[in-house]
Amino acid sequence: MADPGVPVSIGRRTPEPGVHADLGRHLGETVGGMLRYLVAVIDREDRLEVGSGAWKASFVGDLEARRRSVTEAVLRALHMAADATNFAILQALADGTGRPVDAIAADVGLPRPAVDQRISDLVSAGLVSKVPEAAQVVATEAATVFVAVVAEAVRVGELALGDEP
Repeated sequence: MADPGVPVSIGRRTPEPGVHADLGRHLGETVGGMLRYLVAVIDREDRLEVGSGAWKASFVGDLEARRRSVTEAVLRALHMAADATNFAILQALADGTGRPVDAIAADVGLPRPAVDQRISDLVSAGLVSKVPEAAQVVATEAATVFVAVVAEAVRVGELALGDEP
């Protein structure tokens, strides 16, 4: 039996830069842009309600609140992307071309209203965008890279599993 006070190596190695770094960059850019927009909306509401603009000044000066906001937004986006049905939607959009909601609904096997709700959630997380003039939905780069990361993890996992589990 191993001594509980001695660290045990489980064969981890430092990951090489690659697609996961791209995911971090694209997700960070997406979340940062979303939060900039949200801060502007909250600032506008604050100015309309009380006319002070004090909330934005306080938020901008609070590095910990900013860090927590970004962390929460990144984790929310990853959580949404990891949902099996949402992931199927992202896979349907991963080729970078827009698709109509009806086609996505057919791909994932859900009625259109359910898919519309999920797409709205994915839009709020910065993973997809709606293109109203084309009546289509497109994946953001963060979503496309997330799908690629999962595909690579599955590929490597299948190889590691081998032929005889």
